[in-house]
Amino acid sequence: NQMMQPARIDAEHWYYGYYKRAPVGMTGPEKWAVKRDAFAVGVGTTIGSMPDTGYAISAKVLLILSLPGPRIFLQGKGSFIEKKPENKDEKQEGTFEALLVLDTPAQLFQANLAITFKMGALLEVGGGVDAAFSWAKSPPPDVWHVYVGEKEPVERRVHAKVLEFLKGDTWLMINRPGYFESEVKRGNPNERMGDFEIGGSLFLGADFDFAVVKVWLHASIFAQAAVTWEPQQIVANASLNGSAGIMALGMELSAELNADALAKASKPLYFGASVEVEVRVNLIFFKWIFHEKISIEYTRPGLPDYVHEFVALKSDHMKASEARDLEHAVVPPDVRPVI
Repeated sequence: NQMMQPARIDAEHWYYGYYKRAPVGMTGPEKWAVKRDAFAVGVGTTIGSMPDTGYAISAKVLLILSLPGPRIFLQGKGSFIEKKPENKDEKQEGTFEALLVLDTPAQLFQANLAITFKMGALLEVGGGVDAAFSWAKSPPPDVWHVYVGEKEPVERRVHAKVLEFLKGDTWLMINRPGYFESEVKRGNPNERMGDFEIGGSLFLGADFDFAVVKVWLHASIFAQAAVTWEPQQIVANASLNGSAGIMALGMELSAELNADALAKASKPLYFGASVEVEVRVNLIFFKWIFHEKISIEYTRPGLPDYVHEFVALKSDHMKASEARDLEHAVVPPDVRPVI
């Protein structure tokens, strides 16, 4: 198309912003704007496995070239273990989609892949990969990254669900050194913990309501760890929460457990943990509540900062009154180096 270019809004993310903005995809007229001396051309095709007519895997692929730039887009949508999508149905999405962008004016390469797999009401698994690299002299701090799921927002995590009562999610986020420091200066809007971060959560829950009797069981665990390169630091924390009980005819028997732990190394070296337990017994003629919280904490005194470079390197000898510079010096074999 002549005089057409991508209608990107305020340098939005190519995938989560431009591509996912309604209507999803790149072929809608709302995704393109008129601009003088601009040009865009695309070619698409449908591919599928044989001889099962696309049951194992099928996909629709679209390649777009946009000038000036150039900007090159490769969009793919498809499915696996499913019937091949209809060619004329642009809104139909399979169980995976991908977008690769080569944005030459922004000196950016970006790749995104999202996959979802469902097995009726039994199992659902989904997640995405986000990678971005730049060859600019001063790229934005968040550009060099590889994400397998994202901590925030929660819907971008790699997630799994089994029969509604067992749910879990995870993420792995890798940024170049110095990213976390820049996030701190910005107020850490993304709630990151470090340049390298991994974490996940698991939830198990069941509720049964039999009119006069109610039974419940809930348990969840959350853990995350991160590494920062500047300064060199490892941080990890975990929490465990659980509750179970039975209630009938105004009587109740229940228990609740909450535990938290936090560890840091190496400067400062810190470990703290707490466990809180509560038990409730509420019968017609008897009531009893037990509540206890135990906490432990350990901190090692701060150590001197690491030596990152030599201030001076000299030689010392028992018969000399002061150390001498080693540069171009001739010294006896029993001399001692001094930093």
